[in-house]
Amino acid sequence: MAELPPLVTTLRNLRAGIGLVTGACAGLAAFLITALLLGLVIGRAFHLNIVWVPEATRIVLIWGVALGAVSASCGREHFKLEMFGTGDESRPTVLDLVRTTVALILFTYVMVGGFPTIASTAMQAFASLPVSYSVMRTAVVAGIGMMAFVELCILAEQCLFLAQRHSMRSRRS
Repeated sequence: MAELPPLVTTLRNLRAGIGLVTGACAGLAAFLITALLLGLVIGRAFHLNIVWVPEATRIVLIWGVALGAVSASCGREHFKLEMFGTGDESRPTVLDLVRTTVALILFTYVMVGGFPTIASTAMQAFASLPVSYSVMRTAVVAGIGMMAFVELCILAEQCLFLAQRHSMRSRRS
């Protein structure tokens, strides 16, 4: 097997780092949700009404899901179609390139279109927390934006591999 181009190695290391950090943050969110809900159960056992716990749990859940999706995307576990491809990241097909380009366009469209929605509709405040619903909607747009960046890295890797394959074919002929 041929050695990976240095830029591909850098891009894969970047993806792995982003995946590690976002995965750890998603795991932390799962721990926080568990702790918050356990606190809610204990509070109810003592007849306490801790009103901020369900709201905080919702915020942490949305952020955890967004970060978990980014982590899965970094490991190519979120969108992976091997029906028509080889399944080998180092040998992308034209279909892989098209899939990645479409995913990048869709993520970018949702990310760019999401910011005005947050600004115009998310000003309602939580009942017991001093933040608005924009905190949750920002998580969705940030997650989609990070997934768009990951797809951009994957697209760059695929283009480098295709260019390398094309140059090897040119040298043979």
